[in-house]
Amino acid sequence: WRPKWAAYKETQHYKEFFEVRQDWIDARTRKKLVKTLNKDMPKRPKSSYMLFAGEVRERVTKEVTDAGGGMGDIGKKIAEEWENCPEEKKAELAQKSAEDKKVFDVEIVTYKKTDAWGHYCEEKAKLEARQLLKKLIRTKLDGAPKRAPSAPALFKAEIMPKVAEENKEMAPRDLGKKMTQMWVELPDSEKTKYTEQSERKKLEYEQSLAAFKKSDVYTRFLLERQQVKGKENRALCYRTYPKRPPSAFSMYAVEHKSEVEPGKGEGKGRDALMKKYALIPEEEKAKYIERERELKAKFAEEVAAFKEGEPIKTFKAVSQKIKMEFMGEAMKVLTLKFLADAPPPPAKSGFLIWVADKRKAAEEAGDPPKTKRERIEEMQRFKQEWKEVDLGTKFNMEAQKKERAAKWKDDCKEFMEKDHWREYLAECKRMRVPVQSIMADKKRIVKKLKNGMSILPLPEKPETLPIKPPTAVRLFFKENAGQVKEKTELPELWRNLPEEKKQEYAERTEEQAKKYREEMREFNMSEEGKTYYQQMKSITRRNKMARAKDAFLTDMPKKPAKPLIVFMKANVQQVKRANPQAKGIELRNLLMDKWQAMDETEKANILEKAKNDEDEYNEKIGAFRQSENWLKFRRAVMVKKRKPKKKGMLMLRPQAPQGMPKKPLDAFKAYCKENAASGKSIREFATMYRELDEEERATKNREFHEAMEKYTNDLAEFNKSLEGRKFAARIKAFEKKKRTTFARLRFLRDEPKRPLSAFLQFAAEKRPELAEKFPEVKGMSATQAKLAEMWKELSDEDREAYAEKEREAKMAWEQEKADFEKTPNYKKYIAIVARLNKKPGATAKAKSKGIAAPPAPENMPKRPASGFFMYLSEQKKAGVTGSNMQLTEAWRNLGAEGQKKYQDEAAEQLAQYEKDMKEFQKSGEGKRYLRLKGAADKKNRIMLAKTKFLGSAGAPPEPKRPQSAYFLFIADKRATLPPGGKISDTAKQLTEMWQNVTPEEKKTYEDKHNELKEQYEKDMAEYKNSDNFKKYDRALKTITKKVSKPKMKAGGKGAGRGRGRGGNSKPAAADSDSDSDVMGTDNDDSSSSDSDTD
Repeated sequence: WRPKWAAYKETQHYKEFFEVRQDWIDARTRKKLVKTLNKDMPKRPKSSYMLFAGEVRERVTKEVTDAGGGMGDIGKKIAEEWENCPEEKKAELAQKSAEDKKVFDVEIVTYKKTDAWGHYCEEKAKLEARQLLKKLIRTKLDGAPKRAPSAPALFKAEIMPKVAEENKEMAPRDLGKKMTQMWVELPDSEKTKYTEQSERKKLEYEQSLAAFKKSDVYTRFLLERQQVKGKENRALCYRTYPKRPPSAFSMYAVEHKSEVEPGKGEGKGRDALMKKYALIPEEEKAKYIERERELKAKFAEEVAAFKEGEPIKTFKAVSQKIKMEFMGEAMKVLTLKFLADAPPPPAKSGFLIWVADKRKAAEEAGDPPKTKRERIEEMQRFKQEWKEVDLGTKFNMEAQKKERAAKWKDDCKEFMEKDHWREYLAECKRMRVPVQSIMADKKRIVKKLKNGMSILPLPEKPETLPIKPPTAVRLFFKENAGQVKEKTELPELWRNLPEEKKQEYAERTEEQAKKYREEMREFNMSEEGKTYYQQMKSITRRNKMARAKDAFLTDMPKKPAKPLIVFMKANVQQVKRANPQAKGIELRNLLMDKWQAMDETEKANILEKAKNDEDEYNEKIGAFRQSENWLKFRRAVMVKKRKPKKKGMLMLRPQAPQGMPKKPLDAFKAYCKENAASGKSIREFATMYRELDEEERATKNREFHEAMEKYTNDLAEFNKSLEGRKFAARIKAFEKKKRTTFARLRFLRDEPKRPLSAFLQFAAEKRPELAEKFPEVKGMSATQAKLAEMWKELSDEDREAYAEKEREAKMAWEQEKADFEKTPNYKKYIAIVARLNKKPGATAKAKSKGIAAPPAPENMPKRPASGFFMYLSEQKKAGVTGSNMQLTEAWRNLGAEGQKKYQDEAAEQLAQYEKDMKEFQKSGEGKRYLRLKGAADKKNRIMLAKTKFLGSAGAPPEPKRPQSAYFLFIADKRATLPPGGKISDTAKQLTEMWQNVTPEEKKTYEDKHNELKEQYEKDMAEYKNSDNFKKYDRALKTITKKVSKPKMKAGGKGAGRGRGRGGNSKPAAADSDSDSDVMGTDNDDSSSSDSDTD
């Protein structure tokens, strides 16, 4: 029975039956999922007919049953009674159904926001995807070959009938254990038979599977499997995606659908609503449009928030995984289907060519094919034999490798010209997988950078490009490679070679090099050579640009799209749905028509948003172009001139900021720019400009002067701005560096160079010897390491000899340096550097920022808000939104009665604040804070008045106080003293000279001082008589004015008590700065003796 049943299951009849049965089981599983996970889901309301049927079903069932009818008769009877039911009853039931529907709509919306509904949706998507994938495997892969059995499986299948016959009473599990034990006890010679049989079946299976994968059925399976997995991924991750808002017409239709006759066709349903919507007033339509705009803005915010969440990240990751799974399998299938006949790639090394020749010889000798394990063991043996092969044979294998590679390339080009290759390209395009390169060359692979740009491979070298000849050492190695087994023996042979032989190799190399140079000159002059170097230059520059962009411009702001492009991208899908046949230019014309017909208000909003985006971009790109990355990018892509530049001369001037005004072109240059399209030369433009009318030239000159005047004013304003000051500082630093570099190159050209250290002297001396003795050592690091090793091997006496040379050279260098520092050139350089590093003297006192106010104590009461601000705070807490103007209008609309609650509360809080403030003012901390704050405010007011009246542009300068006779004497005599002395010693000498001066000479300086003082007093009187000083003086008196206290009568209250002031004490000076009488002291029981003064 089992063999017959297995054969029956392979019939088409059984497969169709199984699919029908499995579809029914899957549907039942989905229904069970709904009942299991949606227990709390609101039940859909019954229709009016179902409500009627529920009312009459019991009676009708009894009547029909008594009459001998069945279930079908019951349905017919209910339908007949429904047809005969009065319209009033139907209307009543319809109204009840509609009311239940409204309740259901609310409940179902609430339920769909619960976690239970989300869990159900996820499980449903997973279940449906699982069922579809199983169905795909059953229906699409039923023709796939069955996997080949293993050796134990073949053994068990053979002995199964016999063992089952002998052990009829044994359970299937025990039968399996018994057969497994029999396989273990089977001799190896018997096992080999089954192993070989299994290997043959596996080979047949692999061939059958490859043939099946070439079929279109397997390709369709891959595509449909990708679609099912993608659908499941979208259903799981996009479940919480925000719902798109309704249009203005949709909102109108929902509100007015009861006013039209339901149904489809002209004058009914949607058609009637659209006509009605077209006739409503523009004001009402504008309300719907405004609501639509608000909903769209909210929808955009929700979408942006969704795109930042975890679901979208999961969706992208899973999508990439699905894509890579499909792409990997699809590329394998297409390779089997189309590239099986492609030319096989040649061996990548001479060793593999040698191995291929060995295996070919073995096959011709009649050796049987080997298993995988035997091939691995054979390869290990070949590797050992390859080590014993002479270098001549190895060189021959390498030459064959190059010949085979060239032939393989020609075969590939021929293969790619066939129709089979074009079919492959078309299939790759249809399945959206990359085309595999059959001529894969690691040097030719196009690398992709993070920014999406490509690193192009360099062009192939032309066949006519001369090959550079080898050096003498390499020529010797090539000719004597067959004499040794290891490459490491060749350098020793070269070192032992006589000098005459070495000279012969050198002469041969020189002849070849001379011939190579002549051929290179001819190649450089040929068209092929010029084309090759032009391609090299172009690709090198492009790759240089791509690498620089990838390294430095990753954070560069992206320029926003034009408003028309933004509009087209937003509306292209909608226009495509309305016009599915439109493509290309026709689709663009439809979008342009829609743009032209757009409402001006909506278009203005799009244009305004585009302008804001453009302004924001300009601001960001301006800031980016001041960054270090932009400067590095400019340096990286800068085309260097062929003329070699001196060391230290590669400097880039800082780029002008985005907001810096640009200097206008003069009249002639502006004229040339206007007519640049004509393609004329500068000389022709100059002739044309001279031939212009005087009036036209005068107009152009006037426009230039006006533009220049505007530029001057704008530049002055820019220089005052923060950005302008920063740019000026960068320019100053650049000019300083530039002038220092020029000075160094100009004046320090003959500066002695520091001598080499002992090790560097040894390295310079031994480097030629190293190249001759150890030609295999190449590269800077390897050479340096070898020299360091040789230096360590030196004896102490030899190292001391080099150290002595270093000391002698250093002493000579120091002497040369000292002599050089006395030269005029060095002094000029030092003077320039000192002048550049000198800080500019302060020409005017820096503006004071004022006296900082003392920090307020933590226990200081805070002034409460007014009634209006209390109302605003309450509205914001309640979630009321609106502009300040709208909230202010709402406050006015409250009226006196509505505002009273807030005003009373504000008055209570203000009264409490004043009470707390009085207590705070009585405390020691409060008194101190108020006193310090008053003093700071007073000083700041004085400084502000001085700046306002005496520091403005029109204020007269204050006369400078004249020097005394002593300082006049010092000013005359300082120049007579020798320079370079200490300041203290110079001051002592000048003081002694003043003390020893004669009375007549001293009187000369005193008379001079008196003349200057008299002039100063006149200037000071005139200065104090100016309007600015009078205004300042009045402001100063107002600020420092004190409120006088009433005098206490002698013997009155407080007379004679306490220390300090008594009844007969003198009043305080009017210009005293003491604040103790007004502000009190730090202590609660203050006294005048403890008060602080300024």
